[in-house]
Amino acid sequence: MRLNKKKVSFLISGKGSNLYKILIKNLENEKFYIISIISNNLISDEIKKIVKKNEYKINLFEKVPNLKSNWLQGYRKIRAISENDENEIETFIMLRRMALLAWVGSHIETPEASSLAPDFSKITVQIAENYLKNFS
Repeated sequence: MRLNKKKVSFLISGKGSNLYKILIKNLENEKFYIISIISNNLISDEIKKIVKKNEYKINLFEKVPNLKSNWLQGYRKIRAISENDENEIETFIMLRRMALLAWVGSHIETPEASSLAPDFSKITVQIAENYLKNFS
């Protein structure tokens, strides 16, 4: 490991199909050092195989309850976050979900997108309705 590599943690919702691609690319160019992968769901077997095969010392956290509050608690150990910024977290989660919905639609030919497609838009609508109910 080069000393000037950035240490990175990934926070994912879902199994991490996009993260899988990032890990494969990082194997080639080793631009960063991954210290943890945190998910509110199960992490895919493909990602676990990469971690094990390459003997990465990556902490894997699956099905983390209260992900947002735990993330905020950890963030506050490093830096303060204003109430206004904290209030925008749900907006960024919604934007990320919408970006993922667009990705699923534009990459439907891939196994990852086609496996997500059946329920992804329906769940996104539910998330959006909750967001609008709480923030409009």
